[in-house]
Amino acid sequence: MSAVRSVGTGARLAIFAQVTLTVILALAATLLVNWLAGRPGIRRRFDLTATAQNTLSTAAVGVLERLEEPVAIDVFYRGLEGPLARLGRDTMDRTFRLLLLMGQEADGRLEIHNNDLADREGFDQRRRELKVTGFENCLIVSRGERREILRLSGDLAVFDPGRPKELGYRPPRILEFRAEAAIIQGILQVTRGEVPHLYFSTGHGERDLYAIDDDDQLGQLQRALVDDGFETSTWQFESDGPVPDDCAALAIIGPVTAFDETEFEAIRNYVDGGGRLVLAPPRKPKELERSSVSELLDVYGLEISRGTVMRPFIDATGMATQGGRINAYHRIPPGGMARHVITDPLRDGGRVIVLVFTRELRVKKGGQPRSGTSLPLLRTGVASWLDLVPNDFLHDPDSEELRPFEVCYVSVFVPPSRPETVGALEERPESRIFAIGTADVFTNRLFDMNADFLRNAFNWVASREYRVSISSRNPDLRILPLGATDALAKLTRLALWGLPGLCLLLGIFTAWRRSAGGPGKASRRSAAGQGARA
Repeated sequence: MSAVRSVGTGARLAIFAQVTLTVILALAATLLVNWLAGRPGIRRRFDLTATAQNTLSTAAVGVLERLEEPVAIDVFYRGLEGPLARLGRDTMDRTFRLLLLMGQEADGRLEIHNNDLADREGFDQRRRELKVTGFENCLIVSRGERREILRLSGDLAVFDPGRPKELGYRPPRILEFRAEAAIIQGILQVTRGEVPHLYFSTGHGERDLYAIDDDDQLGQLQRALVDDGFETSTWQFESDGPVPDDCAALAIIGPVTAFDETEFEAIRNYVDGGGRLVLAPPRKPKELERSSVSELLDVYGLEISRGTVMRPFIDATGMATQGGRINAYHRIPPGGMARHVITDPLRDGGRVIVLVFTRELRVKKGGQPRSGTSLPLLRTGVASWLDLVPNDFLHDPDSEELRPFEVCYVSVFVPPSRPETVGALEERPESRIFAIGTADVFTNRLFDMNADFLRNAFNWVASREYRVSISSRNPDLRILPLGATDALAKLTRLALWGLPGLCLLLGIFTAWRRSAGGPGKASRRSAAGQGARA
């Protein structure tokens, strides 16, 4: 007969201690991982969705990280009726997930209240506390007494109600999901302080700030700046005197005649006293010669070319063509943008900037500003050439070199008329200049393509780096972008190597446990030996 030896008390206690210790260590490891995941400086996320739905934009993260005081966001949702009911639920679900992401990035400075309609008393009480009535399908962003109401339809999303069968059926759908942009804009609205004032020079043929119907004017830019929290006005020395004290930045966009000596000195005094300047030349070479743009740039260590930067145009057959105005058209991809607060969101989002009839800008020899620096921001492609005056839109290999050209600069320096040394608790004064080789980039014609870039430029000049624009995402895009990202490669590596490798490791571990390890193995061997002898 075979005999089975029972496990003694000591062995049982050892097994119990091992299991208990394993459970304690596993619990401790879980708590440690969760604690580390909650630390903003340590936490890392990986989003493999095609449209990065689980990742906030760089711009939004910047706003949330800079929140100085808590901001509350209340969700009030009753539900839409009719064909939009399902779309309303989907939109609010996506919005709530977005709010959770934002709350984590804000590190406790974003308070999210999901007001339950089933608790009607609490629902109405919260609305009374916020001093709002009649709003149900919305978000309310609040800080102190400031309120910003974001409606489900229009602010958070744009809906297409579709068409009934009688008119040729088309299902209802979400045309645009814009919750991220709307929420960030709402946060900016309730947290902003004094409204900064931008002035645009007039009286020298500059582009019209308020004309909305003329493609060559600035009406759309003006509206966007106001929507972004700026106040805008025009400035003319003859009627207004020196640059006003409340000027957050002075923009001189495409002047075609020169400033007189008194005007020029007023602009210099403003910038040298810690002022901010946005400067762009007129399009025509003769207008540039008559204007004061070259002289202003020269004062601050920059030069501008008389010629215009061109590039070959690739037609539908793939041939490079020259000889037309289309050669003055440039698309600046992320690779042509320097790392800077103005361009970082555009680079990260894979956006482009469109320029036409731009000139080259460069730093003069020994022309870096005292106690400061000038940095190139935008650069054209390697196949560009500087078309000498008179422009013929043709590349002359003997006199026109093919190379990238820098077409936008930013300068920061200590104001010459301000003390360079400040107290430990005082803000260091600085002057800022944003110079670009074309005034057309600001116009209505190109505004839709350059809106984010222009808003960021004015926000940087006015020291509002945290106020950034965010483009909406397309909610209907559900494809894996083959060739555009490495998402497919990651999934392939995971399927071909990661999962089989994990299974192999588990198999090796199981085989090792069976052959060499495991509690009670010695007892089983002893019992087997006694059975054989019997």
